[in-house]
Amino acid sequence: MALLLKEENLFANGYVIELPDGRSLLKRDKPSYNPLANKDRTHIITEGDKPWILAYRFYGDDKRWHAIMDVNKIYNPFDLPIGLEIIIPDLDVLTAGQ
Repeated sequence: MALLLKEENLFANGYVIELPDGRSLLKRDKPSYNPLANKDRTHIITEGDKPWILAYRFYGDDKRWHAIMDVNKIYNPFDLPIGLEIIIPDLDVLTAGQ
């Protein structure tokens, strides 16, 4: 079952920058995060993984995908390299730092 984001949620808290080569970049303010939580997890990207799917899987809320992207400094949510190991941050620590 694929999860789809509503269009209004896709660019929440951000804006799109059009690049000269025709691609687009999502630009947002980044939260600060200190990985001190022992509840942080890691995940290795597999085929079909999308940030909002991971957010739903780990947090139960597909709108929390920004946290995963920001902590891992991934700027293109549509280009997750297969095999990349990412941090799934503990949301309690992430929100406490904001």
